[in-house]
Amino acid sequence: MNDEDLEKKLNRFTDQKRKTEKLAAGVQLLGEHYYADRIRDCSGRLVFSRETKTGEMRIKSAYRCHIRTCPICARGAAWKRVQKFTASLPLLREAHPKARWLFLTLTVGVCEIEEVRSRVEEMHEAFARLKDRKRWPGIAWFRFTEVARSGELVQPHIHAVVLVKPSYFNGQNYLSRAAWAELWMDCARLPFSPEVDCQLVGRDDEENRLTGCIYYASKIEEFLKKEQEQDCEWLAKVTLHLKRLRLVQSGGDLLRLKPENRGSIKSEYQGDELIYGWTYGRYVPLEKVH
Repeated sequence: MNDEDLEKKLNRFTDQKRKTEKLAAGVQLLGEHYYADRIRDCSGRLVFSRETKTGEMRIKSAYRCHIRTCPICARGAAWKRVQKFTASLPLLREAHPKARWLFLTLTVGVCEIEEVRSRVEEMHEAFARLKDRKRWPGIAWFRFTEVARSGELVQPHIHAVVLVKPSYFNGQNYLSRAAWAELWMDCARLPFSPEVDCQLVGRDDEENRLTGCIYYASKIEEFLKKEQEQDCEWLAKVTLHLKRLRLVQSGGDLLRLKPENRGSIKSEYQGDELIYGWTYGRYVPLEKVH
């Protein structure tokens, strides 16, 4: 990695770290000091090292707070999800060469911040009922629950990529958008017809399109919006209400067909470390080890 590439990475981390500090301040104001300290300490020290396989300088180690709305951790978690997902794709293609992917979005309407936890739990129960229905076409699926902002309210919804057999597109097996909405309304036990979207993922450049769907579903940039920078209280409250909820889940052949290296996506490094520490709003070099 040349000096320009390293500078770009440090600038990106700097931008995310400043937003992370604002989130920590919002959580602190709510009296959650332990959570605030974890977020504030996130990526306070970065260790870059040269990766053996690519020869590039990459992050070898850094303390992560693992708070789902932390801008730094959200990006890192999305990257890991994409790596694990793409590692399974060759096996899925071999097992189901003619299968196609759908990108599915399921909504339930808006709610108050104080209601978001129970609403998300109800959505997860509804999704469990959905995938147990006879009309559920998925032979493999990846589900991510997103919590977006709608004014001062919260709009929880589910994104999923779903692998379906070719027979899904034949006759009565096919589910139109209206049919998906009716099925989801029944499973979620809603008194109204919800907004539902279902799109076919194109064959051209399929892997990039699928990973793009996963990055989109993770909504990394959702935590970086200017209005949320100006009012961290909303995001801090949502962060605390989402504690220990499992927002990401996979199933079907994504669990059955596991590559040998699926459990580990760690890189090997050959040394030449560069260490940076967070000081007075920026990253500064601490030492260099050969």
